[in-house]
Amino acid sequence: MIDNDIAVGAGRIDRPANVPDDRVIDFNLYQLSGNGQNFDEPWARLYEAGRDHLGLLWTPHNEGHWIAANGKLVADVLSNAEYFSNRVTFVPKSTGEAHHMLPTNVDVPEHRNYRRLLNNGLSPRAVRNLHGTIREICGELIETFIADGRCDFMTQYAAHLPIRAFMGLVQLPIADAPMLKACSDAIVRASDGTSYAATRKQLEDYLRPFIEARLGKDGDDMLSDIINGKIDGRALTWDEMFKFCIQILIGGLDTVINQLGFMFLFLARNPEHRRQLVENPSLIPGAVEEIVRRYSIANTSREVRTDCEYAGVQLKRGDMVLAATPVVGFDEAFTDHARSVDFSRRSDFQVGFGKGNHICPGANLARAELSITLEEWLKRIPDFSLANDDDLVFGGGVVITVASLPLVWNT
Repeated sequence: MIDNDIAVGAGRIDRPANVPDDRVIDFNLYQLSGNGQNFDEPWARLYEAGRDHLGLLWTPHNEGHWIAANGKLVADVLSNAEYFSNRVTFVPKSTGEAHHMLPTNVDVPEHRNYRRLLNNGLSPRAVRNLHGTIREICGELIETFIADGRCDFMTQYAAHLPIRAFMGLVQLPIADAPMLKACSDAIVRASDGTSYAATRKQLEDYLRPFIEARLGKDGDDMLSDIINGKIDGRALTWDEMFKFCIQILIGGLDTVINQLGFMFLFLARNPEHRRQLVENPSLIPGAVEEIVRRYSIANTSREVRTDCEYAGVQLKRGDMVLAATPVVGFDEAFTDHARSVDFSRRSDFQVGFGKGNHICPGANLARAELSITLEEWLKRIPDFSLANDDDLVFGGGVVITVASLPLVWNT
């Protein structure tokens, strides 16, 4: 429901003159209401609210920002470099301005030069070479709890696989993974520039000796590829190296963990879909795409480049627009029976890994981790269910999270 009478309070601002009354909605990305049964209800409400307003709404929360609330607008905001800039990708804007990372916060055409430094480590060929390692990690993790007949999937599996795979990719000590994950969480969920600055300083102090040791040497790891790369024929500055390293740490340690959680939450609740994958593993790649379509969890933002008319309103230069990717899972305009999950569906409208020039560079690695997890898990544990829906706790933010996922099965 559209709320036309929202009081200004803590974390809120007055409605600017360019925002029509009927576009205002009471929506706070970081404080979403929902429960274990209906965790995606806030996103369904957001999508329904946007249907009668060309998909573009405005909220006074988090310093005030627009929200792209249908699939067409989400895809356009993410890919339209003429209207929208990557200079700031977090709301609130004051916090987002402090989160300057590479290559995320650089616009085209400069973005392409930075992006090339990731090609070797995250190319389809490079990721295929990691399949064996990922498969081995999956098996090792499952074997630690399979005989128990239960596990907390988030803490005993999801929190470990992407980190172990990523730490091998950049050749950092696996013992440091918990500290780096805590730093990643602090950055993604930082509420102000001060906490971000403190975490960045901690990461810089940690990374400096590794960078110094590998700089100018022929390493075979992704970290070495980046710090020894060149931009327009010049070496990277120290600041650029740190921004690059922090970005790949966040990308490798956060989103996939929670995407794994939502994938297994769906399968635990839907035994008929699980049986399809057990009986026909060839469906797994398509199943990954379909679950990411239905349950996208990344919420990124863009800054308006110039005053313009867009989706029936006047946007002002500097306005922030949140691309709410979870609403795509409800949008019938792009997917028939959008709320249903169909593993045989073939749809190219999937924004879970982004869209346009800034599509996630780690998408190949994420797909491999999700697919191989399904293959290895279902071979060992074909039937499982939720221990208790009431124990589920979800969080909003730049990445939607599930804190705990208790699963049970017969041994």
